[in-house]
Amino acid sequence: IRTREALVLILSEKENDTEDEPNDRFLPNKLIRKDIKLEDTTLLLGDVVVILLICQVFGLMDAMHKPDFWTNGGFMAPVTHVPATLSRLLQRVSQLSVAWVVSSLKNDGYSKSALVDDESVFKSTITTWVDFCALLILSSLFVAGVLEGGASINGVDLLRSTIYTLPILLGYRLLYSKYS
Repeated sequence: IRTREALVLILSEKENDTEDEPNDRFLPNKLIRKDIKLEDTTLLLGDVVVILLICQVFGLMDAMHKPDFWTNGGFMAPVTHVPATLSRLLQRVSQLSVAWVVSSLKNDGYSKSALVDDESVFKSTITTWVDFCALLILSSLFVAGVLEGGASINGVDLLRSTIYTLPILLGYRLLYSKYS
């Protein structure tokens, strides 16, 4: 390359080239998304906060169903500096929020077109929820199998996480689309 024009010509040919990059040649095109839209960061933040609240309610339900909850004073029991359920809360929040955000990004759930009317909110939330369930099941299998050394999966907790997430996040997204 001796002149600037030749360099510009080579670079413009490279940009207009429709062949796959050498690193992308072995991956299917559906796995590579280069057009991820994150147009509404407030909705993303709201989704994570709603998932945090859902996990707090799950933790409260878990604590109330323990036999020693009421014998230790119930809601009047002293609160320790680090609750025993903090690690479970952090694991649950991280699993649910990462699965929801990734599935929502995959389905363009944070684009303006996903919040145009009630029908688009229903459609984007349900398609996001379907992928969320798949990601949550896969991440639960990974955590139980690899990170916890072959531990069993709490099916009731997994089912509760998937079932209660849809109506709560659908309601939040409907309210957000109406008042934003």
